[in-house]
Formats: sequence, C-alpha cells, structure tokens
Amino acid sequence: MRGFIGALAFALFAFCIAGQAGPDTTVRRKHLPKRIITIAYLLDGNGFSKEEAFEVEEWLGLVQQEAQDKLKEEFHVEITFVITGINITDSDLTEKIIDWSSGGLIRATTFLDYVKQYYKTRKNPDIICVITKYEMCDEDGVGYLAYFIHKTLCKAMVPMLLTYNQTKATDAGEHLYKLVEMSADTDKVKPWNEYYHTTSNKGKWKKYFRKCKKNQETSKH
Repeated sequence: MRGFIGALAFALFAFCIAGQAGPDTTVRRKHLPKRIITIAYLLDGNGFSKEEAFEVEEWLGLVQQEAQDKLKEEFHVEITFVITGINITDSDLTEKIIDWSSGGLIRATTFLDYVKQYYKTRKNPDIICVITKYEMCDEDGVGYLAYFIHKTLCKAMVPMLLTYNQTKATDAGEHLYKLVEMSADTDKVKPWNEYYHTTSNKGKWKKYFRKCKKNQETSKH
C-alpha cells in the first residue's frame, strides 16, 4: 500500500529535546497501561527550531489523544502512545528532506524507505514519525498530509510522515489513528471490519498489539 491517504480522500498524524539525537530511547513495561505503542517524533530540521519543540510537544499531546480515542472506538482496545523522544532531525535526514522535496512536497516513498534503512541496525520504538511542515507526494498524487508504506507495526519499526498544522490537531489525530490502523500486519489479524463490535475482534487486536514495544523494554538511553 502506497500511503494511507488513498483511503483518506477527505484529508488533502519526561520528553527528550535534542538537536542531533536519534530516536533510540526506550521505556519499561512496569506500571504502563494495557497496550503500549512506543513512538519517537523527529521534527524536520528545515522547518522547526529547538525553541519550537515545546510548542509542538503540546500539539502532539492533542494529536495523540484523538488517535487513542479513535483506536479505542474502532478496536475496543485500550492503547496508549508512549513518546520515547522528540528530537530535531539530524543533519543527514535534514538534507535528505531537502534533496527529496520540491514545491513544498516531500517524495514520501523515497524518504520513508530511507528512514527505514537508516535506523535498521538500532534499537527503535514501534514508530518513528517525522513531523514536517511540508505535504507529501507519490507517483499517484500530491497534497497528502500523512503517509506510510511499511506494514510492520509491532514487528519492526514503522517510519511515518505527518504534516504539522497548529490549528488542526484533531485532524492530525485522525491521520495518526489511520496510520496505525493501516500499518498493522493484517495477515496476522483478519480485516478489522469482519469482526467489528465482536468479542473476537477485541481479543485478536489485544493479542496483536501485545507485540508492540517488546524491543524497547531493556534498552537504556
């Protein structure tokens, strides 16, 4: 699947603040809610300063709450996002965004494939979400506000792109929810609508999301 906006036609996603840090931060299982999805945010160094990170942090709180509410509504599973870090993209990723952008649009598939490989050998959260003021494009269209290509959630890190708009946190939360839903490995779980509002659905998705954050329990950063 080339990006969830194909299914979203109506939509044309103690913190660490560090300039060059990566998202290798982790969390422990003790005292955490029923289901955890760990997520690191990288703010596009071309569009955000360190000073703006605090403003974005507040925005992300609203975005995540909306996404959590939607996930609970759809999957009947309590899911909480745990942020492992909010950092500015390092110099390499910052340059790649410039290289693969034109007219205010990022070539999403190229960039996300690069991010996937860039962090391949590191201990990562479940999601690395790059927050940018750009929109995205691919071979099928332009003007996407969120994007993913890898369906490996809870198996391996999923890189995502999400466009920042300070006044549209609710919309971004809807996008983040769809990114999570559509990046899940549905070969492991029947399509959610086949089990909608059933006990079976709840059990299958609770079991699926249990696999998240396993790789983040013991690492220290």
